[in-house]
Amino acid sequence: MSRTAPTPADPTGAAIAPLDAARPAGDRAPVWRRLERLLGHVDQSRNKKIRGQEVTELCRLHRATSRDLSQAIAEGKPETTVRYLHGLVSRTHALLYRFESVEWHRWREALFVSVPRKLYRDPYLRVAFVVFFGTSLLSYLLATVTPEWTDVVLGPEMKSSLDSMYSGLGEVRNLDESFYMSGFYVRNNMTVALRCFAYGIFLGIGSVVALLTNALTIGASFGYMLAGSYSDNFLSFVVGHAPFELTAVTFAGAAGLKLGLSLVRTQGWSRAASLRRAALDSVALVTSACLLLLGAALIEAFFSPLPYPVTFKLPIFLLTLTLLVAYVLVLGGRGDPEPGRAP
Repeated sequence: MSRTAPTPADPTGAAIAPLDAARPAGDRAPVWRRLERLLGHVDQSRNKKIRGQEVTELCRLHRATSRDLSQAIAEGKPETTVRYLHGLVSRTHALLYRFESVEWHRWREALFVSVPRKLYRDPYLRVAFVVFFGTSLLSYLLATVTPEWTDVVLGPEMKSSLDSMYSGLGEVRNLDESFYMSGFYVRNNMTVALRCFAYGIFLGIGSVVALLTNALTIGASFGYMLAGSYSDNFLSFVVGHAPFELTAVTFAGAAGLKLGLSLVRTQGWSRAASLRRAALDSVALVTSACLLLLGAALIEAFFSPLPYPVTFKLPIFLLTLTLLVAYVLVLGGRGDPEPGRAP
């Protein structure tokens, strides 16, 4: 004796065959009935919170029904059976993607709470910051006090290249040239950051060496250019993108240092397990470095070459620096636990 039931609709618009009319040989119908009832319940609860247990069961039934659909197609089951199972699988798939789309609050929490908190608390980032910016400042002071320092660090060829590069104030590029140069800057800056990160696998020593090398070169370059005839042109070009670009290098170096030292300070884990944990913990640093490098490349390609004095570009410097301080120190520090309270 058959029942009369409303015919459910496929998201594509086609009607799903009634269950009893589509039942193949075997005893899988209770699974499909349960999935259909669960789908109906979830549809009715669209504006309510769905329990995790129901989502888990939905995923399990979805996998089972997907296997049944594949088997029905392979065995040449009746078209009504295939259409019915296809409808169930399609509806479940659409609902699962709906669950994913409502998790934006987790992304917001990660972006504005978890990541800045990790950056603020990361001891490796503090070490990388001191090593990179401390060495850069020392190299700059040596270049200012002892001009021979630039000969040692930069050499005559690099000094001549810097003079040639910044002898003019800049130029207005067309859109195609700016996009091309942004790609060039991304590739070039990513190469520097990748070295600072990847060399860390050598017990962290490689990242420290890479940070020191880049810091010595950058500090000497600033000292040489600011003491020369093209100081205004040099500052006009670098002032906009320098905060993002230099900070990204320290993030990459900190991530590499974290990876390398995880092979030494295993905290009771195997070296492989310790490395995996450090790699997972480095995601915030690496992702932040990539985003900063992308932002720096866009500024460097579209804004830095504009033939305007440094006073015109100073607001961008202040804006980027303020964003960095607010993100790492303000947001990160706000999430820090009170003194005496366990994190």
